[in-house]
Amino acid sequence: MSDAVAYFNDAILLDPNHASAWSGRGQVYAMMGKPQQALDDCNKALQFDETNPRAYYCRGKVYLTRGDRDAAKKEFEIALRYDPRFDEALNDWAKILQRSTLKEKRIALVIGNADYKSAQLGSAANDANDVAETLEKLGFDVMKGINLNSYFMSGFMEEFYKRSIDADVRVIYFSGHGAEFDDVNYLVGADAEVTDLSNFRRRGDQTSRVPKSWYDMQNYLWKFDKNHSVNIVIIDACRVPGGLQRMDRETQLPPNMEKLYGSYGEGLFFAYASAPNNVAYDGGGARNSPYTRALI
Repeated sequence: MSDAVAYFNDAILLDPNHASAWSGRGQVYAMMGKPQQALDDCNKALQFDETNPRAYYCRGKVYLTRGDRDAAKKEFEIALRYDPRFDEALNDWAKILQRSTLKEKRIALVIGNADYKSAQLGSAANDANDVAETLEKLGFDVMKGINLNSYFMSGFMEEFYKRSIDADVRVIYFSGHGAEFDDVNYLVGADAEVTDLSNFRRRGDQTSRVPKSWYDMQNYLWKFDKNHSVNIVIIDACRVPGGLQRMDRETQLPPNMEKLYGSYGEGLFFAYASAPNNVAYDGGGARNSPYTRALI
């Protein structure tokens, strides 16, 4: 996709007022999981041509990744107004209408962190994109984030909580680096120095040593304690050092996590890509990791 970006960069240099070049690059950014750059380019395209259907469609796709289905629907409708034969816009618009007829509210949070400062992952972004697409086909409103640093990941997850309070089914999917310290489970932001993970070990109660780029997943899940919906958490990440602990009835749970699991009863389901003290495998050059490939 970098070649496509370069192509549109050249087109914009030749003609800075070329609306289609701006909207084209915006669509590429959207596919690359860069929603803000995509939105900026689409807005720029509409400054030069307010009838550009692809700019509206691109904005709609960005709004979908942020979980704002109503805003996306409006953008698709404008795109179709200017181009009634715009099949992609028509299909996405129809999907939104179909989901709106479902009695059950389904919402999903999908994060794929691959572009770490060190120990980059080859398939995590693809895993997240493909899981998001699969969940959309199943009628979920999907909030998707790619290569989120710890600050944006925290804000993204808090926004998901607010939007999913009245949901019947929630899915949280994460592909990237994970860690565990003192029986607390963490998702690792893309800004982490991942080489530190291999040197990180339990050190009593020195929880202040936990890097700021680690997001406390256990504390986050407490937010859903009193909501009686179905909650599915899928983690495609390593479980070493320490790792994310398996959560099922056959496994002896660490004390903190046993208390957490019991509070949720039958409504919380965990799925992990690896056994305790084992690694989760990246794609090894393939589009998806073995776990996510089997999942979708």
